[in-house]
Amino acid sequence: MTLVNCAAVLPDKGADSVESRLKNLDLDVLWALRTGLHDLCTTCPSSDGLGSMMDFYEGGWQEVLPGGGPPSGAMAVAWDQHREMTTRPCEARAEVEANEPDHMALGLRVRLLRYPRVIRKVLRLRGERAVLAIGEVLTKRGGELVNTMWGHHPAVGVPFLSTACRFQAPGGIVRPPTDRTFAREATGAWLRVVTVEGRDARPHAHAGAGRAHGGVSLT
Repeated sequence: MTLVNCAAVLPDKGADSVESRLKNLDLDVLWALRTGLHDLCTTCPSSDGLGSMMDFYEGGWQEVLPGGGPPSGAMAVAWDQHREMTTRPCEARAEVEANEPDHMALGLRVRLLRYPRVIRKVLRLRGERAVLAIGEVLTKRGGELVNTMWGHHPAVGVPFLSTACRFQAPGGIVRPPTDRTFAREATGAWLRVVTVEGRDARPHAHAGAGRAHGGVSLT
């Protein structure tokens, strides 16, 4: 599903964004895995834990809900990597909220299976601005109090990604999980968090398996 040839989303896979293209440069800023997409209806995960996320990972931009990080367990439920949002289809049909020459808006809704949450998101493009605006509302179903982690998992790649790139974020407070990397109860201003060795840990680009496919990941 494409918005004015600038953004493409997958309604059958958690509303993943698989293309974010600058029309004037004909440049897609998102990274795409060379293996492409796999049909969730005909492919079974190869293993518990990482399987459901990584077997169907195509690059691009995913929503991380209702939790993030490596496989874990909570409330007698086993959770795969980055949980279930990336493999859930949208409910019903996408809602076209605006379809004008200078304003396009598409509404999508995903209901989680294992967790009492429903998310509705609106993707919006205005005029010739190279900005994809995303508005989201997360609704709790059920009466029991449960914890939720809600985030995003974008991946950018070459030819867009280079040493000339600059990423901007609104700032805020960072509370990373306690593990072998970060100091216990580590908190800090955005871009500065103390490691167990007492050093500042800053997001950085690093080459991994994706380098062979023309991309790098950002952490």
